[in-house]
Amino acid sequence: MRLLKKILFYTIGLVVVILISTGLFIYFYKDKIIQQFITEANKSLNTPVKVGKIEISVWESFPDLSIDIYDIYVEDSSPRDITVKTLRSDFP
Repeated sequence: MRLLKKILFYTIGLVVVILISTGLFIYFYKDKIIQQFITEANKSLNTPVKVGKIEISVWESFPDLSIDIYDIYVEDSSPRDITVKTLRSDFP
């Protein structure tokens, strides 16, 4: 019984440490993650895109990392423009 309690205690402790370190990693490297996302997205796009706000969330779609993009303005070559309010991208 005592061994089972130790195993359970260390398992819960390990899960807590992993969750906290994931949150700290996202917090400290948020700007680099956003910049990498923008760089990769621009490789695929042939038209100018204006973005108002970008946020990263790991807790809303746990265990996936999601990048929320707000106030997107996409210019098109046709006479009309396309405006999208919110785009959500989940990464496994």
